[in-house]
Amino acid sequence: MTVRPFFGGDHSGFHWFLSSHERGRSMFMLTLRRAVGLVAVAGVCLGLGVSGAFAQTTAAISGVVEDQAGGVIPGVTVTATNTATGVSRTEVTDGEGRYRLRDLALGTYEVRAELPGFQAGVRRGIELTMGREAVVEFSLGVGDLAEEVIVTGDAPLVDTRSGAVAGRVSEEQIRELPIAGRDITNLVTLEAGVARIQSSGPGGGAHGGYGQRIAIGGSRPDMTGWLVDGTEVQTVFRMGPAGATGEQLGADAVQEFRVSTSSYTAEQGVAGGGVVSAVTKSGTNTIRGSAFEFFRDDALNTKGYFDEDKPPFRRHQFGVSMGGPIVRNRTFYFGAYERLTQSTTETQFADVPTAASRAGILPDGRTVAVDPLIAAIMDLYPLSNGQDLGTGVGEFISLGDQTVDEHFVTARIDHVFNSAHSMYGRLTGGDVSIESPNSVKSLQNFSKSRRFSGSVEETWIISSRWLNRFRFGFSQAPDEVAIEELHDLSAAHLTAFPLPIQLEPRGPSLTNIGVGCCSVMDFDLSHFEFANHLSYAAGPHNVRFGGEFRRMASFEDAPYWPGGRFIFSGLENFLTGQTTSVQGHLAEADGIRDFRQNLIGLYVQDDWRVHPRLSLNAGLRYEFITEPYEVNNRYAVVRTMGDDTWTVGKPFENPSLRNFAPRVNFAWSPTADGRTSVRGGVGLFYDQVMSQYWMFPAVNSPPYGSRGEVTGLPIAQAYPTIAALDPSELTLSLGSLDYYLETPLMTQFNLNLQRQLSDTMAVQIGYMGSRGKDLMNVREGNSALPVILEDGRKFFPAGLERRYPRWAGDRRQQTTGSSEYHALVMNVTKRLSQGFQFGASYTLSKNMDDGTQTFTATIGEGEFASIDPDDLSRNWSLALHDRRHNLVINGLWRLPGQELGGIPGALVGGWQLSGVLAVQSGRPISASLGFNRSRNLATENLFEVPNLKPGASGNPIVDPRDPDAYLDASGFELQPAGFFGNLGRNTIIGPGIVSLDGALSKNFTFWGDRRLTFRIEGFNLLNRANFGQPSGVRRGVLLPTGQPNPSAGRIRGLSTVPRQVQLGVRFTF
Repeated sequence: MTVRPFFGGDHSGFHWFLSSHERGRSMFMLTLRRAVGLVAVAGVCLGLGVSGAFAQTTAAISGVVEDQAGGVIPGVTVTATNTATGVSRTEVTDGEGRYRLRDLALGTYEVRAELPGFQAGVRRGIELTMGREAVVEFSLGVGDLAEEVIVTGDAPLVDTRSGAVAGRVSEEQIRELPIAGRDITNLVTLEAGVARIQSSGPGGGAHGGYGQRIAIGGSRPDMTGWLVDGTEVQTVFRMGPAGATGEQLGADAVQEFRVSTSSYTAEQGVAGGGVVSAVTKSGTNTIRGSAFEFFRDDALNTKGYFDEDKPPFRRHQFGVSMGGPIVRNRTFYFGAYERLTQSTTETQFADVPTAASRAGILPDGRTVAVDPLIAAIMDLYPLSNGQDLGTGVGEFISLGDQTVDEHFVTARIDHVFNSAHSMYGRLTGGDVSIESPNSVKSLQNFSKSRRFSGSVEETWIISSRWLNRFRFGFSQAPDEVAIEELHDLSAAHLTAFPLPIQLEPRGPSLTNIGVGCCSVMDFDLSHFEFANHLSYAAGPHNVRFGGEFRRMASFEDAPYWPGGRFIFSGLENFLTGQTTSVQGHLAEADGIRDFRQNLIGLYVQDDWRVHPRLSLNAGLRYEFITEPYEVNNRYAVVRTMGDDTWTVGKPFENPSLRNFAPRVNFAWSPTADGRTSVRGGVGLFYDQVMSQYWMFPAVNSPPYGSRGEVTGLPIAQAYPTIAALDPSELTLSLGSLDYYLETPLMTQFNLNLQRQLSDTMAVQIGYMGSRGKDLMNVREGNSALPVILEDGRKFFPAGLERRYPRWAGDRRQQTTGSSEYHALVMNVTKRLSQGFQFGASYTLSKNMDDGTQTFTATIGEGEFASIDPDDLSRNWSLALHDRRHNLVINGLWRLPGQELGGIPGALVGGWQLSGVLAVQSGRPISASLGFNRSRNLATENLFEVPNLKPGASGNPIVDPRDPDAYLDASGFELQPAGFFGNLGRNTIIGPGIVSLDGALSKNFTFWGDRRLTFRIEGFNLLNRANFGQPSGVRRGVLLPTGQPNPSAGRIRGLSTVPRQVQLGVRFTF
């Protein structure tokens, strides 16, 4: 498998975009015909065939011009000039003295108001940030126009024009705050209502997206939109743009980014949760740039909690950036390059057979004959060198060497044609490769990622009332995972051992040996988008129309268990070679799929200044998708479980054609000084059924993705591959998507109060909430039918068949889920003044749902099914991404002496401190059994919970600081065979996080504004062992004997690094 180039090959670039594949055209035209009336009306309104929605990548300045008696002044010329580029925009006040300068580029502005007979008013230092509407009002005195009244200072901090909840991360915060890995997504959590959801490793891997799991406003992480200059940058699984490292490079290329957390306007769509939108830097009239190097070494680090000795570690991260004018006041350039190289050694843990188990001696003293094939396979496990867990399982502790090489590059050109036309173009690319062994040293893993995106945008000021912006954007995100066998399999009894085989011994659990379902795969999402934004200003109204068209290509090569998946229940069954289930792709199946899908979104938005103290923002968005089609027609679906066969064709009936999403916000200033604002809003946000939902079912449904299953078979009869079995012995397994879906819908609402305490400080307190409806979840679609007892309990007698004998298990995705989120959010913001900047956010929240995971690793680990497949209410509990308390404090302090010169300045001046403190509650996890105690045959989605003993706690935490005794499972017990357990879902709360990162820097300024900065940064300065989630709880908290599983509940990983020190140097000019 290879990473495919963007402009080349049969599945990429303009080839697929311009192709006239007959099936794709017919499906698209059918969808258009069904929505033709609505689209036609919208097209007429917009004055173009297909137009597009915009993220808020620009800003505005508005206000009222009055005389000193308080009367409004019409006809005043108001000019805003970007002080860095010299580009200006002019507007004339209307009959009510109002003006509004729209769609301005970000930066610092001077605003001038002029009218003959009055003194000119000038406001300097107006900083425009993403989505901000700065209120700049003038009171002009009578006098000569040559006389100027100059006021320096930014506009008020409170927002009196919009009820949307959003926060901004500034260029200075990106540059000065200590950021682990220089990954700017770490700063998203500075905002209230945003929680980082820790998982082991970088995100969920290639099979779930590498990006950090960020939950915004209670939504799932895969509902977050990620935009760069208004263009979406996503992977197949919609987990953000990060590659295989889980980090996003390019901090020096980002001017700022905005985190929209609740009730944003109708201009933004596709995502059902929050939106993270970044704007890249552009050049100015002054040549500016930087070069930097950041370095880490194990000599500067502390030993990790689980490390016997301090492991080797070396990391270099370096780069350059530069921007400036090509033609002053007209054409500008900017470019940046960054590279990361890292070699590290990590302590790894695996559960392996003990010497007694290898000899066939069970923990109870009995001896069994070890199957010869199992004996040979057990030789692939290394010998235990750690704890003997007393269940025939011991720990194997080893060091794994990992190497990383990552590149990032971006280039941007901005050009002003004249006062009415301007344009910019940007290209961004990057790639990363990682190499590391697995924990039992049987495989060497290779991960590769490539990211490529770009956008071109043109702004046209048609008249004083009309303004148009058009954008074309594209992105591509291929991910590849490959392996290399590390064992010598030349022994005669293993010559047929197929590389992609996986053995899963459960209860007690051994570490899986072989290649799992997601160890060899290739994914790629490529998309083009066209968007147009047309705005009209009329008095107190600013009306915007627009929409977007996206063409998406989703490719996967994901052969799931092509050599077989062998599941064993209990140590004795494993040693004797008696499988519980054998699964695998049949010979005629493959994992290659190549899909196309379109999305069209239209919107109208009106920002109405109802009263000088009241603004109303109302919008309506209509957005729909086309049904995806596979270019080789290799997609079939079992539409309902009662069907005896499959239907080739579209994967689902389009649920999106009625997706109207109204949104209303308000902002009210109860005081005339504009320093207090009461804001609120409510809106509907659809999360479209796109590749993250249907990619896995595409390769798990017959006949093209056939997976056979046979139960109770000795391994020798199914080895080496399931394809060698007689097809008549097999039952086809399903991993299906419900044919009749709804579009997942989030309703967001908020109410908050903002108060400006001083010219540089403001506070906000409020309520934020959301409710999810028709969310995608997973259940077993083909379990046995229970017997309903007189007391209403469900009972499954031994020997039942599945309700649909034609099929084996079915991991079925349906839009039947729901969620509910309520939060108290608080923010304190202090702009940089007198050398000090400060920010703090706190969120107290409760996030409930009846299922969080789908096929993809939404969280990284967690349940993939329902406790009772026929009663989703049994799952209602804390969501996997619930974080009850979340506090983040950041600050920057330029120490006294900044203005000193000479030798005192060299010694005392230029010092600076910065830091980020994060305190976060743990997140939930479910205690479950690793075997089918209920006998309901839900083996495809095994999620069995035990009983909770009377008086026992469902959250049996013993010592949160002891990784060997984090929880006590003795409060759980096996339920009677044939019954569901009574324990709820997600009752155990995992460890929380306390992390303090800090930086000390010294600046030397010379030759004007040239600056050399030496910097020392510390990550996890407190050296606190922030433990990861307890392991094995999902795979079997109890043994089949009913005894607590000593392998379950142990913690063998950290969610943050031990204390690491980073040295840096930066030259800025």
